[in-house]
Amino acid sequence: MKSIKEFNLVEKLATVITILVGVVGIYTVFITTGFGISVSPISGDTIPGGAPIQTTIIVKDESPIIHHYNNEVILTSNNLPNGISVTFSPKKGQPTYMSYLIINVDSTVPPGDYVIEITGTSQNGREKTCKYMLNVKPGSGDSNINTEPTGSSEFQETIDENIIDSMDSASGWLPFDEKMGSTEKVNSVSGMENEAIEIAYNLKKDGFVGISKNIDSEILTDGKGIRFYYKLSGEPNTIQIKLIDKDGSQFGIYFAQTKAVGDWTPVEISYSNFDLWGSESDKSLNLKNIEKLEFVVANKPELGDSPGSGSVFIDKIEVIE
Repeated sequence: MKSIKEFNLVEKLATVITILVGVVGIYTVFITTGFGISVSPISGDTIPGGAPIQTTIIVKDESPIIHHYNNEVILTSNNLPNGISVTFSPKKGQPTYMSYLIINVDSTVPPGDYVIEITGTSQNGREKTCKYMLNVKPGSGDSNINTEPTGSSEFQETIDENIIDSMDSASGWLPFDEKMGSTEKVNSVSGMENEAIEIAYNLKKDGFVGISKNIDSEILTDGKGIRFYYKLSGEPNTIQIKLIDKDGSQFGIYFAQTKAVGDWTPVEISYSNFDLWGSESDKSLNLKNIEKLEFVVANKPELGDSPGSGSVFIDKIEVIE
């Protein structure tokens, strides 16, 4: 006989599964469910009245793979300094999802360092926070502003060293699917500057498609995470990014109900956000052993996804320093 009860604790939601096995006894297994939030990059510079700053908030499902966190999480930022305003896009969603924090600084804001605290609040009242550090520098008339050009060949060489794949060609990217009816076509299309890769897909219910490529693990060890740029059309579905170990272990992160985005949008993912999938071991991510990078589009009805056709466009995959 098996019974399931849910308890809402102050700091965590636990599902208690009680299994009665013959006359041996009762065994209780606790499965912790919850969410966490993080921001990447964690800091940025601007001047009073300058262009808006954008950073990425990841609201992550920290539950075991067998039990998703099914509470909507709303993002807010209170007690902002005078003259500083923020917007979230989107403002709410079911973990795991991405939101873009856009920060506007009025011309009246004095130079200095400011802390912007972001709070995620779930439907059951649970809260998590993270912080973004904003440095407001003196205006352009101040002699301390560095006006030297940054387009030198030395600077460009440094940038190129961080590129995992420019996505100027689909060469080396191998398509795959679940062999149950979902289809995809990988195309080279116009990107932000040169070319980009399009994954044109048609997903069946519970289906998935993806692309995989061997990468040099050494470049990963020089940074703190991965950045790429994307656009998306079609119905909301789940986007997965995976780092594959030499022994086949998968470290991944997923974004449920990823909605259409018409403009090139950056996504930054810290290595700490990649979890071990499909294994009960306590193996941790070792960047030196990573040999493949994968992008997957999956239909997860339990997360609110909708099967059908669409396209994911990916450009310029690089390491975050």
